[in-house]
Amino acid sequence: MSIRILIADDHRMFRESLRLSLSESGQVEIVGEAGCGEETLREVARLKPDLILLDISLPDINGIDLARKLRQSFPDLKIIALTAHTDRLFVEAMLKAGAQGYLVKTASTKDLLTAIQMVAGGRNFLCVEAMQALVRRQGDEGKAELSPSSILGRRELEVLKLLAQGLASTLISARLNIAVGTVEVHRRNIMRKLGIHTAVDLTRYAIRKGLISA
Repeated sequence: MSIRILIADDHRMFRESLRLSLSESGQVEIVGEAGCGEETLREVARLKPDLILLDISLPDINGIDLARKLRQSFPDLKIIALTAHTDRLFVEAMLKAGAQGYLVKTASTKDLLTAIQMVAGGRNFLCVEAMQALVRRQGDEGKAELSPSSILGRRELEVLKLLAQGLASTLISARLNIAVGTVEVHRRNIMRKLGIHTAVDLTRYAIRKGLISA
């Protein structure tokens, strides 16, 4: 018995191409398509598919919120995120919302069919890109548990404390008697080593580690 699938994606050409490639496999039956979140909810209620291939970027409801609604209304429905997003935040959010699979749109038809078979059979499937994103998160968390002094050099710690207090590079340069360019090099190295990308997050990190007071 073939697996009944609904495709939810706002690009019609992509849906048509996906329908064709999957139908040719003979392993699945494409029972319907939807181009937005509201249409997806209506079509799932009407067609009762076994599994949905769900994009994250939809014009009215993002796929994360939609996955959550689908799981609440149709608890037996299997969900595979099929998306261009590879950031760990999207992977984590989709899995938390109830998706059992996560696949990038550049995947081969063979990989997609494997994901469909596994998820339909009650197992989870993550593409390589999604697994790498989650592994990077685990590595970042492990790094964050280390003390600042074990990650950063003495001068980097000094620069971090001043950055976290909101001082501009020119002021830090004068305070530490180093060139502005050197301050910028330290700033980049600090952010790279800590996996932090904004001044606000640097301040939060410094407060959390007791380098400055709140």
